[in-house]
Amino acid sequence: MPSPHGLIAARHGRVAVAAEGLRGGLRQALRGSAEAMRRRPLGAAPLQGMLRERRAMLDGLAARLESVSPMRVLARGYVLVRDEADHAVTASMPLASGQRLRLVFADGEREVGVL
Repeated sequence: MPSPHGLIAARHGRVAVAAEGLRGGLRQALRGSAEAMRRRPLGAAPLQGMLRERRAMLDGLAARLESVSPMRVLARGYVLVRDEADHAVTASMPLASGQRLRLVFADGEREVGVL
């Protein structure tokens, strides 16, 4: 089973790739919009409509990127458990009484001991 740290790193990489793709797509869309605007004069109302449409599209893309954030998972009440070597703990069986663990919450971390 892959470690949460590895999963988070993989997701982070995918989010970075997606963000770069979004930036490129936005640049291309803006270039296309600029070209369309040069070809025909537009009044304020159509421009405001285009702006609302693009803003809604960007808001949707931002929400999609945020939904895959590892911190969002923690914000929903999940906790990442790490051992002394900073490895993710994924099962209770290998833990020993007295072992120190670090619990990672969305708003901070706490050190705990196994009973």
